[in-house]
Amino acid sequence: MSSDYFKKQPYEAFTVGASFENVMASTESIVVLTSAVTAEDKNGTDVSDSILVNGSKAVSGFKLQIRVQAGSAAASPYKITYKAVTDTDEQYEVDQYMQVEEK
Repeated sequence: MSSDYFKKQPYEAFTVGASFENVMASTESIVVLTSAVTAEDKNGTDVSDSILVNGSKAVSGFKLQIRVQAGSAAASPYKITYKAVTDTDEQYEVDQYMQVEEK
């Protein structure tokens, strides 16, 4: 899943990601250990520990991925920031927004 915005329910947990294909050279690779993914609620409070599943950060091709969980409609939208560092020391950033709502 890669888009600027997505919805989920509080119970749901699944993997999302950001693609860096449009900015990376075909010979570059994302280095998972030096790349980062963080999450903030609508007030700018860091909620990475409660929204992002610890240890789930991964790379698939030109995509940096993370598993999301929990959240509340009251704190939505959440901003998920992907900071990719490549094997050539290039640094790229993508923001994605997650809306949590009970249906």
